[in-house]
Amino acid sequence: MFRGILLLALLSGTGRFMRAESATGGASSVTRALSPDEFARAGLNKLTAEELDFLEAVLARRQTPAPSSKAAPTAPPSAIAPRGPSKEKIAAAFGAEQVAPAKPTSDGDKLHTTIEGAVQEFSGRAVFVLGNGQIWQLRTPTDVFLPKKLLDPAVTLIRGAFGYKLVIDAADIVLLVKRIQ
Repeated sequence: MFRGILLLALLSGTGRFMRAESATGGASSVTRALSPDEFARAGLNKLTAEELDFLEAVLARRQTPAPSSKAAPTAPPSAIAPRGPSKEKIAAAFGAEQVAPAKPTSDGDKLHTTIEGAVQEFSGRAVFVLGNGQIWQLRTPTDVFLPKKLLDPAVTLIRGAFGYKLVIDAADIVLLVKRIQ
């Protein structure tokens, strides 16, 4: 086994790959690829004829035909293919477990309604009475000043991973809110 691996490394390192037994010669491709000294130093002279034939068959299966005789041989695909994920995949997946998967919003995750009355500014933990009768409050103290007074502005409530957002459509303002009634 070790001798076969040594032979494969020696052959690929010298740029000579095994070819299937040609019709022109009775000598094996191993003996044609190596000098007698290299053949003996690799320990291949100790192999039986059956072992040499097996080695020839294995090397012939791993050989990929070169487009021209001057082209450099290529390593077998198993030697080129990386073991495990590539560096790019590892980098792309790094920390991904902390990101919540994006969930497409459905009609059940949004509610379109209006804020009752006129709105121009609000501050602190303002309370909103919606057109559907629900009452919502700001989760964080916020000061908002609109450029003009809006009468019954259209809003969209969106359910998110971390609570609800109220979007005042006409002013394009997003607020974090919670329902209190």
